[in-house]
Amino acid sequence: MVDIWNSLTGVVPIKKFTDRKSATGRIWKQIQHLTPTPAPESPQAAPKKAKAAKATTPENGAPTAREGSKKAQVLDLLRRPEGATLSDIMTATGWQAHTVRGFMAGTLKKMGVEAESFRGEDKVRTYRVAS
Repeated sequence: MVDIWNSLTGVVPIKKFTDRKSATGRIWKQIQHLTPTPAPESPQAAPKKAKAAKATTPENGAPTAREGSKKAQVLDLLRRPEGATLSDIMTATGWQAHTVRGFMAGTLKKMGVEAESFRGEDKVRTYRVAS
C-alpha cells in the first residue's frame, strides 16, 4: 500500500502506514480527487463485422462436417451398419472417453443427428446413427 500511496501525484512520500485501515482510508480519499482521462481511440478501430451464419446442413438436410475432420470421421464410423464402440471412436480420434460421450450428447444433438446406443451380446456399448 505504501507503493500505491507513493505513486500518487501531489502526496508526500512515506515509509509505512500505522495500519491497513488508515492506509486504505488515506488512499481512497486521495484518489477521489483524481479526474478520469478518456482512453485514446486507436486510429485502426473499425466497427466489428457480424459473423456469417455457418451452414450446418446442405439442401438435402443431411448433417455436414468438414471433410477429413474428426467430426466427419466419427460420423462415418457411426453410419456403419454395426455402428462403432466407444473404443473404436477413441482410437480413430485420439479422444478420451468423456470427450466421445460429450460429442455424442452435445455435438450430434446440435447437428440434428439421432444416435442410438445399445449393448451387444458381448456387453460392449455401441453407438450408431438411428435409421
